[in-house]
Amino acid sequence: MDFYLLQFSLSWDNLYSNLLICFHNKLFNLFLLSNFMDTFSKEGKLKKILWIASLLVAYSGLIGFTCFIFEETLQLQTFTAFIYTNSEDWEGLSGHIELMKKTQTFAEIWVKGFGWGNPIMWPAFLSYLESNEAYIKALERKVEREIG
Repeated sequence: MDFYLLQFSLSWDNLYSNLLICFHNKLFNLFLLSNFMDTFSKEGKLKKILWIASLLVAYSGLIGFTCFIFEETLQLQTFTAFIYTNSEDWEGLSGHIELMKKTQTFAEIWVKGFGWGNPIMWPAFLSYLESNEAYIKALERKVEREIG
């Protein structure tokens, strides 16, 4: 019976020492985290640089995402024009071309006005706008030829 008590007390001591070590590690980690956060809570160049960089990345992401949504909208309108053409609904296609022109104009204003805020994606969006403009002109010629 003494053996079991000794074993229990040893395991209790191990548990206690493990808890102390764990508690000590947690305190040390909190200390490191607080020192890390203090570095950024002080007014200084690093904080300003990181703040400006994060704003630029956020702005670039917002612009890029908005341009992407315009590209997806124009692409969906292109698919719709293809359906009008296959069904030979030239009156419907004529009305749809007007919608495409409005969307194209608004997308051009956005991309050419703000798109430079995402310099990596900007050339791709500009080229997509050019391609879409050519597609709209081709659709107009098709409607003119079919309607007369």
